[in-house]
Amino acid sequence: MMQHFDMVETSHDLERSKTILLSGIFEPHNLEHPLRESAFVELMICLRDLMAKVEKYSTRISFTDDVILSKMTRDITDTITNIRDSICHINSFKRVVDDRENRVAFCSISGKGRAFDFGDVVLQSDYDDETCFFYGCHRIYLKRHIIRALNEAEEKLQRIT
Repeated sequence: MMQHFDMVETSHDLERSKTILLSGIFEPHNLEHPLRESAFVELMICLRDLMAKVEKYSTRISFTDDVILSKMTRDITDTITNIRDSICHINSFKRVVDDRENRVAFCSISGKGRAFDFGDVVLQSDYDDETCFFYGCHRIYLKRHIIRALNEAEEKLQRIT
């Protein structure tokens, strides 16, 4: 059974995430919106909290479709954690993209294309129908990752509340 405060926090995380996503702030015409990064930051904080609670009370959300796998990234939950850590810890090594210590923080593109090339490291989106965000080498898609993880979390949490 989920603890009371975890239930309250989970409900808040779900509602805030949905409100942010429904606001349209991540639509291509809002690429220059001054609150776009702030909305993304709050979304990642809420989503990270949801991933932790799902893992605590159910089973980890562990899909790997289009996830850039590495020593510290096994699945989407790790991707969300790494991005949240990069957001909250400005000097984090998780923002570093190459051996020259180049860093990336809140880079986003809409549609298919390259955001940056750092020698052998290419930050790119592979889909025309997506909005893609980068922190360091960590890539997260809006539909394929964020919305899917949010939906899976809500489904798993509904089964236990």
